[in-house]
Amino acid sequence: MRNLITKFIINIYERIFQEKITPNAQLFIKNLSYITIGYGVAAFSIFAFQILGGRILGPIEYGKYVLVDSLALFLYLFMLLGTNTAIVKYVSEESDYKKQRKIISTVYLIFISASLLSVIFFSFLSSQFSKLFSVDLIIFRLSIIFALIYSFYIMAIDTLRGLHEMKRLSIFRACYGVLALLIFGFFLVNQYISFKSLVFSICCAYLIIFIFIVLMLRKYFSFQFDKLLAIKFLKYGFFVAIGSLCFAFLPSFSKILVNKYLSTANVGIYNAYYFSSIGVIIFLSAVFITVFFPAISRRKHKKPIFKKIRQLLPYLFLLGIPILFAIEIIILRLYGPEYPLNYLLIFLFAIVGILIGVYGLYNWIFCSYGISGVKISTMVAILTASINILFSLYLIPYIALYGAIISLGIAYFSGIVGLLFFKNRILHISKAKQNINYE
Repeated sequence: MRNLITKFIINIYERIFQEKITPNAQLFIKNLSYITIGYGVAAFSIFAFQILGGRILGPIEYGKYVLVDSLALFLYLFMLLGTNTAIVKYVSEESDYKKQRKIISTVYLIFISASLLSVIFFSFLSSQFSKLFSVDLIIFRLSIIFALIYSFYIMAIDTLRGLHEMKRLSIFRACYGVLALLIFGFFLVNQYISFKSLVFSICCAYLIIFIFIVLMLRKYFSFQFDKLLAIKFLKYGFFVAIGSLCFAFLPSFSKILVNKYLSTANVGIYNAYYFSSIGVIIFLSAVFITVFFPAISRRKHKKPIFKKIRQLLPYLFLLGIPILFAIEIIILRLYGPEYPLNYLLIFLFAIVGILIGVYGLYNWIFCSYGISGVKISTMVAILTASINILFSLYLIPYIALYGAIISLGIAYFSGIVGLLFFKNRILHISKAKQNINYE
């Protein structure tokens, strides 16, 4: 199976870029094939999980789960502070075990401290935050638990990424998806049909995988805390956290405003469209970025990567939009009659899905340049989030779900333009640093 996937990817690579594959590219594709299998199993399981949840619970209860998930994706960023991206970048650059151990131990101590402080802060002010986001108190409190467990899971799998343990990562990712589906099935058999059953199923799966990964990597953990490294990671993580906050906040903010101006049922319907289009793109991007980011972080010369992405763009838009359009129709039909088909909305979600994929590619390249690159990506992310907020506040009350997706599309298009505007600047900074190191 893996060999077939590897040959297929190599064939596509050589057809698009009109060149023979290099040894580094072959290693990248080998790792990508591992991840594709594991993430594919997880995707199938989570696909079934989401469809079953949407059909059985209905738009209202499913909408409540979506709100918990959306708020958790906002809250967990305060717990991680971008340290998960720092661990991928800086561990992947090192081959010495002692240095890797010191980096991992330092990052985990920062992460645990930040998580505890965040939980205390958000729990203490949960009533105020629930009113701010216009959600029930129980939904906000569940989102805090969800965010905490999710942050532990993300830190664990990103540690594997930093160590280039792609085969193991693939296995654990597959196990996560299967576990979530099995636990949800257990709740259904026992007639516990509520949005909480979706939340608890995902949380249990995350927690089990986290425990197994930590036990497997226990030799990398100690009480070593390097103050200079901590400052470096916090500085890098600070900009990543702001950028991630803006990036994660875009779709979450749209769902929160849909809940505020429309209804919880509309949140469920919006998420069905989101999951069947943007969710598919995010999954495919996650598979690629899981291998792509550690690989490019190790490379000193990144200019050819920009050229290859430029060659890839026409294929992404000309083939991606119609394929995604067809996938959306199939998935939405599986959701059931309570989730109506709107072909214009489907088309808009397909366009925005591709824009998000392109934005993600460029964003991770900038992050691979270290602090100088992540500063630029953060600045662009703030601009992108600001545009989305302004357009969402204006359009959603007037044109409902159309306003939410159009706002998202305008925001991500602006983000791509912003990153391309700064491309020459980051290449110049990188070249200057290489010259200094050479001298």
